[in-house]
Order: sequence, then structure tokens, then C-alpha cells
Amino acid sequence: MHPGACVRLPALQGPTTANTPWPDIPRLWPGLPDMPEKGWLSPPDCPFTPAQAAACLADLRGLVDAALSGVPVEPAKPGILKKFEETALRENLDAVVANGAEDRAVAARLRLLREQAQKALLWCWLQESQLAEIARHLERQEQEGLALERALDDLPESTEPDVSARNPVTPLTAPLAIDPALLPPWEKCIANACFLLGPDTAVFLDEPARSDALENLSFVPSSAGASLLGTCPPLTLLEASGTPRQLTSPGGAGRGDSPLDVPRVWYTWRAP
Repeated sequence: MHPGACVRLPALQGPTTANTPWPDIPRLWPGLPDMPEKGWLSPPDCPFTPAQAAACLADLRGLVDAALSGVPVEPAKPGILKKFEETALRENLDAVVANGAEDRAVAARLRLLREQAQKALLWCWLQESQLAEIARHLERQEQEGLALERALDDLPESTEPDVSARNPVTPLTAPLAIDPALLPPWEKCIANACFLLGPDTAVFLDEPARSDALENLSFVPSSAGASLLGTCPPLTLLEASGTPRQLTSPGGAGRGDSPLDVPRVWYTWRAP
């Protein structure tokens, strides 16, 4: 199996730095408008147009804002996104039936699964965006704590507050961090991505998926992958072939007709 492209998962937004292994591998773009020219790869056939995806993201953000404000969250009412879905589904069904490829029931089920997958990726995108905003806020707090510490150190001894009253366990400059458990589950992110990515698109696995992948799949050094992705000394590029279901739930029984049961190439790395 020779992949034609490669996308980095499970995180959709990064950050990607100079220290990131194989930093030029793009991340998955969830179909929103205005995709940057570099750094992301968009699935070739998303069920929603960029405008529809933006409407879905706005709906999801509205539900989150309402929940955080304490307002009871009511079931979503049919709106512009619902009309988008109905129009897209009808057009897709007409095209599929006209080509004689599937009957309406199978086509409707496939379309629904792909729509749900894109919505799930948009939800992951929203979660990552909100956590990134929290991280920026924590960083500002830490910088303000450092500035306050320096200001206190510069006070004359006679006017400096009693530092013994400070909490010795949690100083003003104590590092602040986000609990990794708040990130979207990597298994769900990868599973939903595979409903939108063709089987010829390889997936480069970052943490936290990498550790489990090394246990669940049989990785070997990849010379073919190096021709596609290049090298990143001193790390060794590893390659494995398997289904998304084997990656996320080894030993699980598959249906055989699901994108989760279609083999694809997976890449990750090993440190020397």
C-alpha cells in the first residue's frame, strides 16, 4: 500500500513547532471556510460545504455558551443548518441513485455517518480552540505573577509585605497547566477522521495516540515513508498497516463495510 498523502492526528490545531517531529506534515482541516494555504489538509469530499460547517460550529459554540451561562439547553430547533443538511442529502441521494451505485437506504446511512463524523470533528476543533484560549489566559496569569514577584522584590524592606504569609506550596509563580484529560479523546477524533479520509491517505500519529499505537499495531522502520515524508534525525520513522478499529480497540470485531475496517498506513516515530 503506497499512500498518496499524509495527515497528522489526533490534534487538529497543534501547536506545531520546530521541535515537532516531521513538522511539515499537515493537520486535518474540518471543512471550515478560509483554510490556510499551509499546515492543513482538507478531506476531498466533506458532506458539508464550508458555509454549512461554519453554521454547525456556530451552533455548537452557542450550546456551550448557553450551558456555561446556566441557561437550560433546549433541543436544537430546525434552522439554517438543518436546511443545509436536507438539501445536501437530497442532492447526494439523487446523484448516487442516478449512477446506480447504491440504493437510497444505504446512501442515506452513509451520508448520515459522514455528517456525524464531520460534526464530531468540529466539536473537537471547538474544544481545542477553547482549551487554547484557556492556555493563553493561564500564560498571562503566570506572567502577571512573575511581574508581581519582581515588584515585591524591588520594594524597600520597611514597606515590603510579610512574605511569610504567602502560601509556601503555591508561590505566585507556580506553573499553571491544563489537564490533558480535557482534550477530546484521541480514539474518537481518529475514528471520525477516517470516515472523511480516503484509505490512500496515511495518518501520522502524535501523542497521546502514539503510545497506544506502538502497542496495538506492528510498526517497523519505514524506508518508503521516508521518501514521502522525509527524515527527521535522530528519530526513526515507523510504519504499520491496519484498520482504525485495530488501532483504537485491538481485538474488536468489525462489520467489514465500515471505514473503520478499511486498512490504511499509519506512521509514527521512535527515539534512538
